[in-house]
Amino acid sequence: MDGIVRAHFEHPVERVFGLVTDPAYLRRRAEAARERNVMVSADRDGTRLSIRIERDLERDMPGFMKRIFNPVNHMVDVQTWETAGEVKTSDWKVEIVGQKRIDLRGRLSLAPASDGGCDYSEAFTVAVAIPLVGGRVEKYVAGETEGSMREQIAFLRAELARTGG
Repeated sequence: MDGIVRAHFEHPVERVFGLVTDPAYLRRRAEAARERNVMVSADRDGTRLSIRIERDLERDMPGFMKRIFNPVNHMVDVQTWETAGEVKTSDWKVEIVGQKRIDLRGRLSLAPASDGGCDYSEAFTVAVAIPLVGGRVEKYVAGETEGSMREQIAFLRAELARTGG
């Protein structure tokens, strides 16, 4: 199952990129989403920037999923950013530790807009290898993923406003 979330910011790409790759900001964003035991690390190698976010996430799941999944999961998000040029892109993958039957990955792009701002586009794919209920799990995970992205965009807007852009 695929999805995409788009947004426009009046702030330039470099400002938006600076926040979404700042470990302190990423920790605040995760904690604001009630994620626990958050650890963020970043490593730069030339034009590549690798970010790793680990955290514990608790979700109230539908009944059919409670038989398959724990309500609290340890998540590892690995982002690989390409920072050269005007457009900044990140290929990312989220691993639910101990759960090999869900594949969640995507690509985030920050591109200059004609008004001097930033166009934000994040596409994602969810694939679930669970007999009988895989499609229902995919739909649930895709919905949660899209909802989380929209919350992250709202948090980013608030942070840009709070810090004066």
